[in-house]
Amino acid sequence: MKPLILAGEYGSHFEASGRTEAPVTFLFRFVDGKLPSPEELAFYVAAQTEQHGPGGHWSVYTFGWHRQHDSLKALSLVEACRPFETIELWFDPAPNDQLQLVWMLDLLSSHPETAAKLKVRLVDLDLLMVQPEPLAKWKLPCYRRHRE
Repeated sequence: MKPLILAGEYGSHFEASGRTEAPVTFLFRFVDGKLPSPEELAFYVAAQTEQHGPGGHWSVYTFGWHRQHDSLKALSLVEACRPFETIELWFDPAPNDQLQLVWMLDLLSSHPETAAKLKVRLVDLDLLMVQPEPLAKWKLPCYRRHRE
């Protein structure tokens, strides 16, 4: 099974690259304007309910998922991570992406079984977005927490 990729604004490009069947894009803005409250963020990654409005759930930008992953879209983000052997966090060095990465690491660190699957990739995605092919061929270093 290919890894689940959690990414900043460029997440939608990952499926076309073939690196994953299940990219998840986060579009929260932590740099400009009013910050989302902790309650809004928790609700965003919780299991989907009728109270989630348009754009109000993490799965809304997973439109390219294959049928085998459709059942995961109603789950909380942490529950949706469970079937994947690896969860890669691809975030750009841009300030908003870095703040999203911190938020994601904070969220997932309280779930040891999920945290153990994490790989962090820090790349300048802006350089790759002309065509998905370069992204598919990149051999990037990843950072993984070492167990003691």
